[in-house]
Amino acid sequence: MRKGILLVLVLGLMVFCATKDSNAQAPAAPPVIEKVWASPVYPIGGLIKIYIKASDPNADMKWLYISAGFGKQAVLGAVPLRLKGGKDLNGYVYWDSRWMTTGNVQATVEFTVEDAAGKESEAKSVTFELKKGKDIKAEKAPADFQEKEIGPIMRR
Repeated sequence: MRKGILLVLVLGLMVFCATKDSNAQAPAAPPVIEKVWASPVYPIGGLIKIYIKASDPNADMKWLYISAGFGKQAVLGAVPLRLKGGKDLNGYVYWDSRWMTTGNVQATVEFTVEDAAGKESEAKSVTFELKKGKDIKAEKAPADFQEKEIGPIMRR
């Protein structure tokens, strides 16, 4: 009889634990930067657009952090994201290069997205060149990027 009661108690406890675990929510996932893109070359003196596509399963992306190195200069920036629903980010950040006087500079821009819980995506970066010359033209962004302004990298 005691074995029967003990067995019922053990089975009941196992069912309770299994039910409790199945109702537990998975931990919140961080945002994901799917891809970034920049034209391989931009003319100095124009507007540089760098495209980013990201998503957040929790729909609460709040900040886009930018680390940019242009030749010997470094720029750090943060763009607040005002997204409807906060789930998908698709557009470009921009930088005005009119103040640059030197030519043929390689630049690298790194992005990180942070959500409301403070979780950050893995960083993704893109490298391109800034060149002087009237014949220099930037390539158009691939079709899967939207022509939607997210914000500036820096203003001069």
